[in-house]
Amino acid sequence: YLYVGRLSHEKGIGTLLAAAERVRMPLQIVGGGPEEGMLRSRLGDRNLHHVSFLGCKTGADLASLMSRAAFVVVPSEWYENASMTILEAMAYGKAVIGSRIGGIPEQVEDGLTGILFAAGNPDALHAAIESLAADRGRRRGMGLAARRRVEEEFSLDLHCSRLMELYGEAIRG
Repeated sequence: YLYVGRLSHEKGIGTLLAAAERVRMPLQIVGGGPEEGMLRSRLGDRNLHHVSFLGCKTGADLASLMSRAAFVVVPSEWYENASMTILEAMAYGKAVIGSRIGGIPEQVEDGLTGILFAAGNPDALHAAIESLAADRGRRRGMGLAARRRVEEEFSLDLHCSRLMELYGEAIRG
């Protein structure tokens, strides 16, 4: 499974590693940030040999990682607005495990396009990861639903159309 984001406390990376300690499925972490050194040392201290830090990735490298991931985890502990990582994962047809905080529940439909868990709760995150890790058919179904949702609700054309409607309403007073 895959994490893509900044390596800082508010992104929930510590919660993710706490959950990953009890999961043997390989976890790939993409990104950099102020906690990278501490997190890397934590791998050795806690025997997390199934976790890989890949650094920052973009373009074809990131596309390859997304397409090969079983699912994507967004464990944020702060109020995300509209997570690009979630939209990208959905565009690749991936189920998303996300924190039930901020705008994440507006993007991830719990039980349909992914699983929501209580932000900052490694036990709940562990249960969600184990649930998707154990059920390839469920992951696939959620990924297909996620792809449909991103096409129907979050396309660039639809976004621009809605934005123009809002501008029109503002101009009309």
